[in-house]
Amino acid sequence: MLGRRSISRPDEIACDPACAPLDATVADLVRVAGCRRKIEECFRSAENECGLDHSEVHRCVGWYRRVTLVLLAHAYLAVMAAQEHLRRRARSRTWQRRCSWMTWSVPSSRQAAT
Repeated sequence: MLGRRSISRPDEIACDPACAPLDATVADLVRVAGCRRKIEECFRSAENECGLDHSEVHRCVGWYRRVTLVLLAHAYLAVMAAQEHLRRRARSRTWQRRCSWMTWSVPSSRQAAT
């Protein structure tokens, strides 16, 4: 078992089952547990944004198809959001370069007092 404690609530301890080779270090277990958290967050996001939890499936084949398509759609949305973020950053930098001649400084409170 791998126990973890929240910084904001140190009195609460959560335990995660861990299975690893004998030569695995605690750092390896913590790294893998951290990856697991990211995967769980991804599934939660897919449930909210792509409707992963809005299906009634009667066979395993249908379930696999549904999960595959929903996760593919979620991956597509994540890539599009990342590209839009990069575009906005590039536009912001371009705007800053175009307006670099309009730089001015505001005196701090110490300079204003003197």
